[in-house]
Amino acid sequence: MGYSNYYQVSSLRSGVTSYRDYSRQPHSVSRPSLPGVLRTWVDSTDAVCHIKQSGNIVKVLTAYVATGTTTNSTPLVLQVDGNNIVLTKNKTYSFTTRVLGILSSLNTGYAKEMKGVISIGANNASAIILAPTVDTVILDLGDGLTANATADTINGALCITVTGVVSESIRWIAKVEMLEL
Repeated sequence: MGYSNYYQVSSLRSGVTSYRDYSRQPHSVSRPSLPGVLRTWVDSTDAVCHIKQSGNIVKVLTAYVATGTTTNSTPLVLQVDGNNIVLTKNKTYSFTTRVLGILSSLNTGYAKEMKGVISIGANNASAIILAPTVDTVILDLGDGLTANATADTINGALCITVTGVVSESIRWIAKVEMLEL
């Protein structure tokens, strides 16, 4: 299958679906802008984005899939196509992350859900998680695998950091949903 420059745009209010060519337009949250309607598009990083414009306030829900592989107990930041989950300056985000780590032989694994709020001011150094994350461990077979969400004050990003075990290849995936205001 080939690559398509056409992305689906749907309206929850009207139920109407159409396809538009956004490949030649700047990627910004102001693209579809009818008040009170949730719109969907895929941005330049292939993240699925939803927006709702309410008066002058634009609310954005973005979903990312971050991946990585650990082969030892050195912490690894999961990335989206080789990039960090960089935050927009002067914004606050509520995030929900589900992380899954599976040993290559599939006989052990780790799953965790993390919820929190992260904020960034005018510069990268101001990135901060506003309160401790609410963590729910779904699967932990006692092998020492871990996952944590932290603020990256160097790059102004949300980091999903995982830790594997010595001499074991662990494949990791995280789904990150961020509501921006």
